[in-house]
This record gives sequence, structure tokens and C-alpha cells, in this order.
Amino acid sequence: MAWIRKLCAQRGAGLLRVALLVAAVQFLGLALWLRSAHARASEALLSVGAELMKLDGSRPGGPARTLFLNGSRIHLRTATTDRSVQTVLDGFHSLCRRRSGVETPIAALDRLRGNSAKPGAALPALDGVLRTQTDTEGALACIDTGARLSVSELTERLQVFAKTGDLNAVGELRYVLARRVDSKTAVLMLWSEGSTPLLSMFPTTGDAPGQDPPGIARAPGTRRLVSAWESDEPYSLAVYAATGGETAALVGFYENSLRAQGWVLQTAATTTDGRAVTVITARRSGNTVVLRIGRDSQGKLVVSVATLG
Repeated sequence: MAWIRKLCAQRGAGLLRVALLVAAVQFLGLALWLRSAHARASEALLSVGAELMKLDGSRPGGPARTLFLNGSRIHLRTATTDRSVQTVLDGFHSLCRRRSGVETPIAALDRLRGNSAKPGAALPALDGVLRTQTDTEGALACIDTGARLSVSELTERLQVFAKTGDLNAVGELRYVLARRVDSKTAVLMLWSEGSTPLLSMFPTTGDAPGQDPPGIARAPGTRRLVSAWESDEPYSLAVYAATGGETAALVGFYENSLRAQGWVLQTAATTTDGRAVTVITARRSGNTVVLRIGRDSQGKLVVSVATLG
């Protein structure tokens, strides 16, 4: 996200919207391992929310916005309140607790908690809510199943999810970040609604669902990993994996194809986490496209194409 913030200072609202799409990709990633190692998940809860708050904090109280990620809808809304971070999160936590988690007999919970825990204390593994908090900010996430489920009900839903790959078979993902800013608390809410076919959204072969940026030629031998855009906005993000070739060949392809379509280019070399990356900024008739070509942390050649309107 660091490269996006640098460009945001230069390009303004257009890249802010594209960066919001990047953060949405991270949000959906939470659904894949929401109940995994608590420390890692807690760190992700705050980092994803922090990125989103930076990008969308200028529009508190606006209407819900719709993002499309690999063919599926994600909704986002921001607001401000006088209430504390603790109070805000407690309210959402209470709602999540009633609509997620596993219904377990009290005696069984007491045995699982152990003798050192206070009677009636929530057991995180069965609570259905993942929460992390400091004095000034906090975040929580849950999968809204409509009500607390019995073990057998949850098992049935997980079996359907294993067959279909659709998160909605279990429930809908809910995420809230609260951050104290001066005398107010800024609140960001992000949620899925309806079908969220995680496995088909991120296939292991072939293109991910979605679309390529219009008017931008696609390099041969690439596979689409991410397609994201905001409803009724010209901004979009697409990410591709190259199955062969070298960085120089991809840079040459995009430079030649863009120039042939009348774009004015600026190409620069930079580094990301110690890895060499080539950035092509193309401008035409008030529109801007930013391409980044380089290798990811696993050494795979990746191309991202951000259209800024």
C-alpha cells in the first residue's frame, strides 16, 4: 500500500478510489482465515481498517458505496460519533455475538474455559467474533450466520461451503473499524451481502471473474488475478500474473501498445520491499493509467493496471 499512498499525493481522488479497491481485496482475504491464528488475524483487522480509513475518512456519513471484487459485491460506509471506541465496538460486538458463533451448553463452556476464567466469560473460539483494540482504535469481524448455531448446524453449513466455495453458505462477512480522532470516533463498516463465492473468485487456474480495463491492451500469456472497481465510478484495478517472459518484454509490450493508442508515457524504475519494479504512467485526454510491472514476494512476474479516470 505504500506505493499507492505516494501516488495519492500526486494524483488525488482518482488513486484514492483505486487504493480503496486494493484494501477491499485485503478485506475479502480475511474471510479465508477469519478464525486462524489470533495474533495474525488481529494485526490484519487493524491494518486493513487503517488503510480504508485513510482512504475514505474524508467522506464520513455518506451513503453506502458498492465495490465489485472479482465479480462479487462488497459494501462500505463511514460515519462519526461522540461515543468512545469501546462503546462503538461493544455495540457491534453484541450484535455479532447474537448472530454468529456456536451455541454450546453452559456446563460445556465452563469446562472449556477452565477454572481460572470468570463464570459467564465469552470463549473466543466459540464467540464467533474476532476483535482487537487499543486505547484509540479497534476493529472486529464476524461471519453473520443470522443466529448462533448448534455444532450440527455449523457443520452442515461448512459442508455446503466445502462443496460450493460460497461464503454465503455459512454467513455474511461483517467488519468494523473505530478510531478516535480528536473528540470524535470515526467508524468504518464493510460488509458482504449475498453470494460471495470465494473459491471461484480466486481460482487456481484461468482468469478470475470480472473485466479488463477498457481500452488497455492485455499482454499475451497473462492470467487475471484481480478485477475491482467501484459502482458508477471510472476507477478500476486489475492485476495479472505473467506465465512466462521477462520484465523488459512486458514493459516493451505495454509501452508500444499504449503509445500506439495515443497515450503519453512516463516510465520509471523503483523498488518495492527490495524488489525492482517498473512503473509506467500513461496520460491521454485528462485520463491517467498507472501500470506496475515486477515480481512479487514469491518471484512471480505480476502486472497491475490502475485506471484513474
